[in-house]
Amino acid sequence: MEAAACPLCGATEERFLFWARDRMHHVEGTFRVVQCRRCTMVYLTPRPTREGMARYYPSEAYYSYHPSSPRSGTGLARAVKDLLKAAIAGVHLGYDQGPAPAVSQRKWLRAVIWLLTAPIRDRLCQYLPPAAWGKRILDVGCGAGLALDYAREFGWQTYGIDVDEAAVARARARGHEARVGEVGDLPYSSEFFDVVRIWHTLEHLPHPLVTLREVHRVLKPGGRLWLEVPNIGSAAAAVFRSRWFALDAPRHLQSFSPRTLERMLREAGFGEVALKTYQGAEELTNSMWYVLEDIGLRLKGRCRGALMTLSPMVWKLPSLAVTSLRLGDRLRATAVKRTEPVTPSAERGTS
Repeated sequence: MEAAACPLCGATEERFLFWARDRMHHVEGTFRVVQCRRCTMVYLTPRPTREGMARYYPSEAYYSYHPSSPRSGTGLARAVKDLLKAAIAGVHLGYDQGPAPAVSQRKWLRAVIWLLTAPIRDRLCQYLPPAAWGKRILDVGCGAGLALDYAREFGWQTYGIDVDEAAVARARARGHEARVGEVGDLPYSSEFFDVVRIWHTLEHLPHPLVTLREVHRVLKPGGRLWLEVPNIGSAAAAVFRSRWFALDAPRHLQSFSPRTLERMLREAGFGEVALKTYQGAEELTNSMWYVLEDIGLRLKGRCRGALMTLSPMVWKLPSLAVTSLRLGDRLRATAVKRTEPVTPSAERGTS
């Protein structure tokens, strides 16, 4: 274990919040969750060393190392899935070639398709960036390459980087330019990418600000950083605390709020920062499951299956309400690499 300073401002003045443990893989250990008194960043200290962290990422069990293909399934189910994917890509993301169908120019028809696909659009929009953003994408923390599969299907040049050799080998086998490497020193030339995607990865990194500055370097002027992290400012985080599913100690070394994420992005040199939050029913279901485990209610077999099936339905309306209040568990951001430096005074004028 090693002591850690605030990953945002570097301060060591902290306020203890609660103890946490590994609830996903049940590796032994307890961890102090603290909040910086200067900037309100939430993080772990002490935390596992780089060498000690490997035991908390079992390669055979970690979810992002073994994703399914976006073209999985057969027959009618696959045909319907491909049709919905093409419709969302065409209407919501602006794709007009490749697998996206030629959507009629009639406004009423586009409006109908938009309304019909709006409830499920995020299933694709979290993997595929808008067509107007460019054609070359880097996925930081790419795992086995699921997101890159979607991007390549719609014409993107796909690159990925991850620390897990087995996951990178799978990504390469799927046809992506994937590398094993540290994200604090990206092995790419400056101004190379149109988009860098960092999806539920920044919270895992011991030096997130260093990573964001490296991302800024490899982006083209006007290029976009596209990321998502758990939101420690969510309603669920406030209610569940150490039982909050997205806390995921000790893999998540820090937890971002909208305030701390925006500040870190601007510290890294980004502008035009846009933030949104989303709440999924599955996150609330999993947090409630941790509560039931702590009170000794360990359902098995059919009872567990029934609960896991019904819970997302129960949480669906609360999830929509929380999303509308901007208090969701998932914090999504886009930020742009400025084409020209902005003076500190100008920066303050935009905040």
